[in-house]
Parts: sequence; structure tokens; C-alpha cells
Amino acid sequence: MTYTQEAKEMLERYLWNVERKLPLGKRKDIMMEIKSTLFDMIEASAGEEKKVSVQQLTHVLQEMGSPDSLASGYTRDQLVMPPQLISIFKTVYSIVAAVLIIVSGAGIVISYAAGESVHVLNSILSLASSLIHAFGMMGIIFLVIHRFNPSWRWELESRHDDWNPASLPKVEHMKPPSILESAAGILFAAALITLFTVFGDRFGLTMKVGSANVYIPALGSGFIALIPLLLVRWWASILYHGALLWKRAWTIWLRIANLVLTAFDAVILLLFLQGSPDRFIRFDLMERTTEFAPLASMLRSLFTVVIILLLALTAYEMIKQVRQFFTKPILKLDVPG
Repeated sequence: MTYTQEAKEMLERYLWNVERKLPLGKRKDIMMEIKSTLFDMIEASAGEEKKVSVQQLTHVLQEMGSPDSLASGYTRDQLVMPPQLISIFKTVYSIVAAVLIIVSGAGIVISYAAGESVHVLNSILSLASSLIHAFGMMGIIFLVIHRFNPSWRWELESRHDDWNPASLPKVEHMKPPSILESAAGILFAAALITLFTVFGDRFGLTMKVGSANVYIPALGSGFIALIPLLLVRWWASILYHGALLWKRAWTIWLRIANLVLTAFDAVILLLFLQGSPDRFIRFDLMERTTEFAPLASMLRSLFTVVIILLLALTAYEMIKQVRQFFTKPILKLDVPG
């Protein structure tokens, strides 16, 4: 049994949209069952024809049911409220979370601009607490609505509903690891390890103060204390990118490792926000020189801004990795023909 190119793409989109809605623990077994049933239906529908067309496949998929209705049959017992209500909950909570994040970020920026002491880690922990509290309160409210409002009930779509398979979203596959990016990651980490182990004590500037030449170290005690942690991160990066070059494909353990390394980056960036920037870069010594005194205050502020921006990008990357881990199939689905 073979498929036209259009039918093959439609079948792949259907299977992918079913799989991404199934529970991770049972996804593989459920998909084997669904595929077996679906391919039997396609073969029975095709009869003696050797190639399945889009029209034939559309009829079979409509009989099979939309991805939402098919997946609901396997997830119904695991959900505490109807899919319709869960969808509304996600939308409302996304809005609430966005407002909390914007307000918290604006508070940090305003406090810093006003010259007040900014405890970024405390602000982030407070934001996390607010997000968890909002999630819990909204969950209770929606559960009460589901319990006492009879209009919210389980309404699974009919297996013979009039949905259109042509409207299925396109398949989203994780791109295979790039050989060039992995090699660059290894070389970059190796360069940083060499730089900080061999030349770590030479970071600084020799400035003329009066008639004497004075050496001004660039790194503060806080930065020096973090160097062992940075070395661990860079060695881990070499091992990770080496595994990517060896496997040449995303495995579940490599995806977990990627998420752990990103979380490690977030922790390091948070540590750079603890205390004055002068603990990490000696801006206070720069202020004593004629050449760099005008720039020292600006560079001190820029240091904090850059770390906060990097932390925001790292947090966004972690969220994206978590979403990919829980919503996308690990491997591309195999479609016959």
C-alpha cells in the first residue's frame, strides 16, 4: 500500500496532531494501537487500489475522528475538567501571568533607575510565588465552575463529526543537531577554559596614574569565586556537544541535558546579580583613573542591564525547551509509502 505525496503529508499531520495530545507515559503504546487501527481502515477503504488518494484518506480520517476527539478517549480519565474548560483556563492564566511578569519587571527597572537597592533574586522568587498562587487560585475557581455549573460537561466529538482533515496544522519537527554549531560550541568552551585557567590572573589594564604605572585588575572577588563553577559549565558544554556530534540526533537524554545546562546558565546569571557589580568587575578602580572615570558609572549600569537581558533570554529558552519536551514527538512519525 502506497500513498500519494499529498495523502502522505495529510496522514503524517494527523498522526502528529494526535500524538502531541497524548500523555507522555503511554504515548508510544497508544500510538501503536491507533496506527494499527487506522492503517487497517485505510487498507479496507482502498480495496484493490495500490495507491491511497487524498479523497480516500479524508473519508477514513473523518470516520476515525478529529485528533482532539480521538486523543480525548485516552486522556479523559486523567483530566479533572473538560478540555473546553482547560483551554479557557490556559488562555486566562497566560494573560494573568503576562501581567504579573510585566509588572514585576517594570518594578525592578523603576527601582534601579531611581537609585534604590534592587534585590533581583528576591524579586524573581516573589514573582514565582505570585505565579504559583495565581495558578492555584484560578485552578480552584475553575474546578468550582466545573462542579456546580451543569453547562460544563464532558462533550466528546462524534467519531463521525464533520471536521476537515485538510485544516490540520503542519508538523513541527525539531531540526537535527547542527554539526557546525556543535563543533563551534566545543571550540568556544575550550577557548574559555584555556583563557580562564592559563590567563585568568592577567585580566586587567596597566594605566598611568601620575608618574607611575598602575595595574588595575578587571575581575573582582565575586567573579573569581565563580570561575570554578564556570569551568564546570564549560566542561559540561564540551561533553554535551560531543554527544550531539556522536549521536547526530535528539535523544530524550540529550534534550534533558540541554534543559539542565540552560537552567545552570540561569543560576550563574542570578549569582552575577547578587551584590554590587563592583564585586565582579572592578568598576570602582576604573573610576580612579583619568581615562576610564567618565565611563565607569555607565559601564556599571550596562553590566546589570546586560545580565538581566541574558537572564530573560535564558528563561525564554527554558520555557521553549520545556514546551517542546512535553508537546512534540521526539522522533518524526513513520508513514508507510
